[in-house]
Amino acid sequence: MPVPSFLPTELIAEIFVKLMKTETLRQRDLRTLAHLCLVSKRFLPFARQELYRAISLKIVEPSPEEYYYCHSYRIPQAKPSRDSLLLAATLKASPEIADLVGTLLLDLADRAGGEGAQIVKEVLTACPRITEVEIARFSHDEGEGGDSFAAALSLGKNIRIVHTAGVSAHPHGTLMSVLFDFDLQELHLVNQHFGDAVTFPFPSFQLRSYTHLYQDDRGFQPILSASHQSLRTLHIFSTGEAFDLTPFRNLMTLQYECHMHEGATSQDIISTLSTLPPSLASLSLHSVYWSRHEPAEEELAHNAELGARRVLHSLPDSLRYLNLRNFLLSPDYILDFIASPTACPNLRRLIVPTTLADEDAKELPRFEAEMQAERRKTYDVPWMKAYSDEEVARAERYIAEQEQDEFGFGLEGEARKACDARGIRMISGAE
Repeated sequence: MPVPSFLPTELIAEIFVKLMKTETLRQRDLRTLAHLCLVSKRFLPFARQELYRAISLKIVEPSPEEYYYCHSYRIPQAKPSRDSLLLAATLKASPEIADLVGTLLLDLADRAGGEGAQIVKEVLTACPRITEVEIARFSHDEGEGGDSFAAALSLGKNIRIVHTAGVSAHPHGTLMSVLFDFDLQELHLVNQHFGDAVTFPFPSFQLRSYTHLYQDDRGFQPILSASHQSLRTLHIFSTGEAFDLTPFRNLMTLQYECHMHEGATSQDIISTLSTLPPSLASLSLHSVYWSRHEPAEEELAHNAELGARRVLHSLPDSLRYLNLRNFLLSPDYILDFIASPTACPNLRRLIVPTTLADEDAKELPRFEAEMQAERRKTYDVPWMKAYSDEEVARAERYIAEQEQDEFGFGLEGEARKACDARGIRMISGAE
C-alpha cells in the first residue's frame, strides 16, 4: 500500500495547535511558526488560524523628544505602536480574519486612554468573538467618558476570561466596575494593587477559576461571594493569613503558595489545609523564601512543626494529584506519609521535593566517576586528581548499588518503593 506524500489534515491542525498553545501569549514561538509556513502552502490556513487566535496591542510611552517639546501642562499621552495600528487596520478590513481572534493582550505602558482607548474600541468592535483579555501594566486612565480605556473595554460583551498583570486600580474605580459587569467565568489577578481600599464590590458572576497572587489579601472572599458552588480551580498565596475554603464545596484544583518571607506561618498552612473540601482532586503546595539568607533554623522549625502536626495525613481522601516539589517538609515525614496506606488512599501521582535525593549519591554521578577513573589510569599525578581515592570509591559503591536497585538511591529509593507498592507514580523534584 503506497504511503501518502502529504500529512493528513487533522495531523497538520494538531501540530499548529500544540505549537501555539502556551501558558501566556508572550511565550508563543512565532519564529517556528514562520519556518513551518515555508514547508508547504497547505500549512498557511492553519498557521493563519493559530496566528490570529490571540493578538497583542501595545501602547508605547511618548519619546523623550515629545516630553521635551511638550508646551502643555499635560504629559503627552501614550500612543499605540506602529504594529498595533497596522493590526487594527487589517482586522477592520478583513472580517474573515477578525472572526478568528479569541484572545486579546493589552500592554498599556501604565497609561491608557485617548488614542490607546480608540484602538481598543476598533479591535473589540471588529472582533466579536473575543472572549479572553489580558491587561498588563495599567496604572491610570488618561481618557474621560467615551475616550476612557474603561469605556473602550466595556464593548467586549463576550469577554468571559480576564487576566491582569501589574495593574493598579481602585476596586470601586471604572476599570474594576467594567470587569465586574462582565459575565466572567475566569478571573486571574496577578501583581495587582488596590491602594488603600479595604473591600471589593460584590460581583454577581459565578467563576470557575480564580487566581489571586502577589497582592493584598483583602477582598479575596467578596470576589468569590457568588462562586461558592461554581468554583473548580483556585490559585492563591498567603502572606500571613489563613483561608477558609470550606464554602467551595466543588473545588477540584488548588495551588497554594505560602510566602514565608512576608509573614506566612506554619499555623496558616495547617489551618488552611484543614478546610479543604472533600471534592479536591489536585493540590500543589509551594513555600517561598525569596531571600537566600534566611536562617536555616527557621526552615527547620517550619519542617518540624508541619511534620509534628502530620499536615499531609489530614488531606482529603479524594486527592489524586499532590505536588510537593517546592514545599518545606522534612524527608522523613514525607516517607512516613507515603508509607501510610490510609493517607490519601486515592493518590495516583506525587511530585516530591529534591530533599529526598541522597546528597552523597548526587556528588559524583556515574559519568563523572568513570571519567575520574580514566584520568587516574592515564595520569598518575597527585595534583591532577580532582577527587580523592575515598571519594571515587564511594561513587563507585553508589553506582553498584544503583545497578542492583531499580528504584534508585537512599531516601528517594525508599520513597519509590513505597509509592510503587501503593500504585502511585512518583516524580522527583529534580526531574
